Amino acid sequence: MKKTTLKILILFLVLSAILSIVAILFGIVGNILATSLIIFIFSILSLCCYGVHEKYKGYSSFCTSICIACCIYLLFLIWTNDYLYSDNYILEEIAAILSIISVSLAHTSLLLLNNSNHPNVKTIKIGTIILSVLLDFILIYSVFTSAYIYSFEIYIVLLILVGLGTILVPTLSKLYKIENVVRKEKEEIELPELKEDISKSK
Repeated sequence: MKKTTLKILILFLVLSAILSIVAILFGIVGNILATSLIIFIFSILSLCCYGVHEKYKGYSSFCTSICIACCIYLLFLIWTNDYLYSDNYILEEIAAILSIISVSLAHTSLLLLNNSNHPNVKTIKIGTIILSVLLDFILIYSVFTSAYIYSFEIYIVLLILVGLGTILVPTLSKLYKIENVVRKEKEEIELPELKEDISKSK
C-alpha cells in the first residue's frame, strides 16, 4: 500500500509536470494550464507529507489527505468557475485557507524528516515549527477578516525567521554529523596510541 501510494504520487507529479511544460510551450492557457500546475504543486506537497510516513504514520496520512482534498477542491473551483456567483467569496476563502494549511503541513513534514538529536538542531526545529504555525494562524485570520491584524512588516519578519530556521535545521544537522565523524576518527587514531603508551610505561 505504501509503495503503491508513493508510485501514484510520483506518477501524478511527472505527468502534471509534462502537461504543464507542453501547455506553456504551446501557449495553452486557462483551465488546462491551471489544472496541470495545481496537480504538480500538490503532488509535491503530498510527497513531502508522505515522506514521514515511516516515523509518523497517522500524521503523514492525515497531511497527505488534506493536500489531496485541497487539490480536488481547487480543481473543482477552476472547472466550475463559470457557473459560480462572482460575489461568492467564501469559496475562494476556503481555497486560500486549505492552501495555507497544505503548505504548512508539507513544510512541517520536511522539518520532521530531520532526525538529528543535537539539542541546538532540536531547538531550532521546534522554534521554526512554532513560528510557522503562528504565521499560518495570522494568515488564516487575515483571510477570514479580509484585514491584516498586524503591520505588514510582522508578516515579513515571521516569514524570514521561518525560512532561516528551515535552512538552518538541515545545515546544522549536517555540520554536527561531520563533527561527530571527525571526532570518532580522531578517537580511533588516538586510542591505540594511548594504549601503546600505557603498555610502554608498564
